[in-house]
Amino acid sequence: MLDLCHEAGLAEPEYGSRPEWFRVTFHKSRAVGTPVDELGLNERQRKAVESAQTTGRITRQEYVLTAHTTNRTALHDLKDLVEKRLLTRVSRGNQTHYVMAAEFTK
Repeated sequence: MLDLCHEAGLAEPEYGSRPEWFRVTFHKSRAVGTPVDELGLNERQRKAVESAQTTGRITRQEYVLTAHTTNRTALHDLKDLVEKRLLTRVSRGNQTHYVMAAEFTK
C-alpha cells in the first residue's frame, strides 16, 4: 500500500485504531482540487503552465526559451510541476514533452 501511494505521488496513509475499529486515511494529492494560485509556483513555472494551457504542451527547450533559464533549472521546475500534478510527462528522451494534467484541463 505504501509503494502504491509513493508511485501515485501521495502522502503515506495515516493509521488509527481503537478496540472497536481500525482506520486508514488516504490523502489526495496536494494539487487535486487546489487552485493553481495556491501551489506556490515561481514566475517561470507560471509561464510554463500558461504556455501549456495555450498550446496544449511544452517541451524542456520551450521552457528554457519561455522562462529565460538554464536546462538544469528547466528540468527541476518541470519535475516540480509534475510532482504537483499540474503537468504530465509524455514520452522519454528527445520526444519528451509535458501536457496539462487532466484535473486542470477543465
